[in-house]
Amino acid sequence: MRKIFLGGFLLIGLFIAAFLFLLKGCLSQYDERYSLSSLLYFERGDSAVVFSIVGFEETTSYSRSGGITRKSMKTSYHVQSNDARSGRKLSAKRIKDHSDISHHPVETLGSAHQRAWLFAGELMAFDPFSLRLLADKEKLVELNPGLRHILPDERRFYYFNEADGHIYFTASDGSAWQLNTLSLKATPSTFEPGSSSYKTALDQLSRLQQKNREAQDSLFRQYTKSKVLSAGGTKAVELRRIQTAFAQQRDALYRTRDSLQALQSSLRRLESEESQLRNTIRNLRGTAPGFSQMKINQDTLGGKWYGLYAHTEMERLPVRLQFQASYDETARRQLHIANLDLLRDGEPGIDKDGALPAAGYFLQGGFLLNKKTARPIRLAGKGGWLVVFKDRIGNEGRIVLARLDLSGKTVWQLETGLKDWADWICTPERLMITGTDNPKLSSSQSNLLLIVDLSNGRPTRYDFFDDK
Repeated sequence: MRKIFLGGFLLIGLFIAAFLFLLKGCLSQYDERYSLSSLLYFERGDSAVVFSIVGFEETTSYSRSGGITRKSMKTSYHVQSNDARSGRKLSAKRIKDHSDISHHPVETLGSAHQRAWLFAGELMAFDPFSLRLLADKEKLVELNPGLRHILPDERRFYYFNEADGHIYFTASDGSAWQLNTLSLKATPSTFEPGSSSYKTALDQLSRLQQKNREAQDSLFRQYTKSKVLSAGGTKAVELRRIQTAFAQQRDALYRTRDSLQALQSSLRRLESEESQLRNTIRNLRGTAPGFSQMKINQDTLGGKWYGLYAHTEMERLPVRLQFQASYDETARRQLHIANLDLLRDGEPGIDKDGALPAAGYFLQGGFLLNKKTARPIRLAGKGGWLVVFKDRIGNEGRIVLARLDLSGKTVWQLETGLKDWADWICTPERLMITGTDNPKLSSSQSNLLLIVDLSNGRPTRYDFFDDK
């Protein structure tokens, strides 16, 4: 009797286990897994990895009615590393549930000292190879007790500076700090994110201009006084000497004034270009910046100008260099090569009359930008560029990638199958791309990691969605 009783319990247990297994199998078909935010790339010895944040939406229940499926999801966030050559998943680690995070977004910030920095409701850092947690709010407060009650919990108060690899933040009391990403020590800071690198030079120039104006005023006062004295009987010879000396000093001050004004104009132009470049970089770092923002139509190299333009665009193009994108979605562009000339003001310009088009057309084509510099990616080895263009006009057009050499010849061409790219990183050997080709996901949820060998254009694919 006891054996029958135990056997019954065992049978019930097996039935429950089988039921739960089948239920989990039914629910898992509605699970969603995707990459979030920007990729980070790391090399260590012979190893190279791509670090990403992965969102996992696990289905807890679902129902169907009238052809519509309704489901309840539980979202968690993971950090993951993939081999940067094969795309193969190396490791993954769950870091937080959606309910654990009060302030969004969850995103990567940058890389420094072989650490991957991200924000997930708090500042965090991981070893990209082992995925070991290296820093979080608790650790930072432990090393910096003064931040215990003022470390901000919102992403918008943190700024990762690519130039020095440190993180700058505004504490909850309004004080400004720099976090050393190597020592994890925080110190007060006067750094202003987005400030002009030309500010000091312009301030010094402004002081020189003020001194020049003061010198002019002093000279004219002295000359006026000399004229008054001459009316009282100064000899004509002495008056001519005064007038000559005045004219010489005045002309010298005017030349200095003009030189300072020209220098100021040049610095203002450079400051404007820097500001525009900074804004472009900020837009590129956002998720899925859009096809028109990921490319540019001009580059200069070795005294030559290279431009991707249609014939009508070339006719309207000014000879002065303007590193801006063209937006005509029907333009079939060719690579034009011309010499650089000097314009009357000494600035470089394009010898449009001598511009020669190379073979090949690129619909909406442009040079792919480096996201860190907002300048065209220039390839190592034999040189050249990566060009992105569309396979057709309209919203259904997919992005095509091509490598061009310095003569304009297409070395290889690859259809990516993606309407937009969420992110891309270029190394001397490979281009890593994320995007969405799964209709179940939104454009901010990337399922595809595409790794392209730059020597031959061969792609390797990894699908976050299918790797459950």
